[in-house]
Amino acid sequence: MKKDVIFKAGRDYNNVYFMVVDAKEHSKIVQYNDSDKVDRAFDEFEEVVHGAVDKKIKQTRCKHAEFWGWQGDGGLCVFYDEEESFAREAAISSAKEILADIPFLNNRLKRLDIAGEIHVRIALHKGGFRYKGKARRGSIHSKELNLVSHVEKIVPSDTIAISKDIYDISGNLKNEFSEAKGEFENMKFYLYSNRPRNEILNEWERNLTAFGENRIVGLESDVPLEELGLSGTFSQRALTDQYVRLIREARRCVWALGVGLGGFQSNHRETILLRKALEGVDIRLLVADPDVRVNIEGKKLSLPSWRDYAMGGGDYSESSLVNIAKIVDTINRQMQKNPSTKKTYIKLRYYMTTPTFAMLRVDSIVYFSPYFVQQPSLKSFTLKLRSEGRLYDQCIRHFNSIWNDERYSREAADVFQGHT
Repeated sequence: MKKDVIFKAGRDYNNVYFMVVDAKEHSKIVQYNDSDKVDRAFDEFEEVVHGAVDKKIKQTRCKHAEFWGWQGDGGLCVFYDEEESFAREAAISSAKEILADIPFLNNRLKRLDIAGEIHVRIALHKGGFRYKGKARRGSIHSKELNLVSHVEKIVPSDTIAISKDIYDISGNLKNEFSEAKGEFENMKFYLYSNRPRNEILNEWERNLTAFGENRIVGLESDVPLEELGLSGTFSQRALTDQYVRLIREARRCVWALGVGLGGFQSNHRETILLRKALEGVDIRLLVADPDVRVNIEGKKLSLPSWRDYAMGGGDYSESSLVNIAKIVDTINRQMQKNPSTKKTYIKLRYYMTTPTFAMLRVDSIVYFSPYFVQQPSLKSFTLKLRSEGRLYDQCIRHFNSIWNDERYSREAADVFQGHT
């Protein structure tokens, strides 16, 4: 990087551009790869980020760009030039270059046999600070630097967020950015991404609710709250409107885990599930194995009947299980006659583990709700979890551990699932 201008200790600098870059889903890279491949993945990521900045400061003639506190999966880059427009153009164009390079980076990681992908969140803001010297960068106090460091946590995946202070002086570039709803720490932000506009705006709004102005105050945690990925808490499981809306908009997957999925059936019916399956959405359903028996007071109960027993009687879970099998069989046989090349048959498996909680995953959102004794399932509290959070990851690991291991689940052989 060019070093024609060096920050001098004790001097105040104004109209400095701060760019914070963070690699999303880095925890999955760490979790699913050997240490040498993890190092290689983040070396590749660092080369992308530094290469983009080097390229753009040359093109824009910005005199100074410097990384402070790079930590492998992200960090801060500071742009400065006495001609402010040069610094602004370098910062914005560097961010866009990084975003454009991410798909090529992930292709390289795949060729290197590295599991997982890297996605980015980039936040830009401008402001001033007093430089205390290279050894004391970490102690620099700047409200603008604090703001951009905070807002990065809620930027949607593969998206750039710029503050209103930058947006207002960006000329024709304004047309490339979409106004984000609400304010974060009393500042408006504007978003740029190659993802669908509505998708990133909705993700921003969800993140803002979780960690922005409406974040939970006073919640105790043994890790930073943003690492939990908790984006909603509800007193009951009956959140029909949310579930229906999310499943209708699902693009990648719908996974459900329960005893008999009675509530899931009533919310989504056959028409919604059929449409999603024809669109190629990955639908996986895990329900209690009806062949497993539990001995209680001399009576042998199936897992669904065991849940009905805990509820105080009836056959709700048992009948729900029978019905979900019929629904899946019916939908899959309808799809067999449909010529769609995108279609993906619904998969149903019976699990043989203890029924402990219900779970619904739609793309990057998970709803988690426990089973209680003598309490209707729809009245159980529910947590809404976002991807890249520790709670979300635990739920997904639980689901996959059951789904992928024949010791814990088996395919529902009595249901047509696209093969004979």
